[in-house]
Amino acid sequence: MSSASTDQTDAFAAFLDSMDERLSTFIEHGLPETVEVGGEERTFVKDLSPASLPWIEAYAVSRLPTPALASAPANQRLSEDLMRYVGETFLRTLGGSWQHDPDGSDHGMPYIQVPDPGADDAAAPAEADTAADAPADAATAPEAHVTIDVSVLGLLMAALQNRTGDVFVSALLGIAGAEAEAETGDQTDP
Repeated sequence: MSSASTDQTDAFAAFLDSMDERLSTFIEHGLPETVEVGGEERTFVKDLSPASLPWIEAYAVSRLPTPALASAPANQRLSEDLMRYVGETFLRTLGGSWQHDPDGSDHGMPYIQVPDPGADDAAAPAEADTAADAPADAATAPEAHVTIDVSVLGLLMAALQNRTGDVFVSALLGIAGAEAEAETGDQTDP
């Protein structure tokens, strides 16, 4: 492994190790009590639920007028905290885990990997299969799981570029389908 890859792996481990502390500090002290949505001040929903995604997106857009500003060193902590919030909301809703790929398209930045809800039926073994029918090594073979890689950095940049306020919710609903739509209910319109 190259020195750069080792550095990125160490940075990813530090990112995960500090997740709980950074996220709770951001929620308690970094986010305002209200956010302006459509010219109106509203109480900021900040509970890591799908319903909170429009609020966090409105806050991101208000603090970072352009994608370039999200990448500026002065805004690195804010951008990371926004990514943590969005990523954790997705993971709590969909399941999955944080990942990183030092050579990936996000240049080693953390991304999330969530189960593909549409693949569950296809990946499940047929009911007719029994232990007697399975090959001898099937008991030790890992179960095949189909996942979707979600670039949280990409979501943040898309939200800042589009400035529509619906990027995070649309992405979540696109992955989860109708199940998450029922969970977000009418609260997705801040």
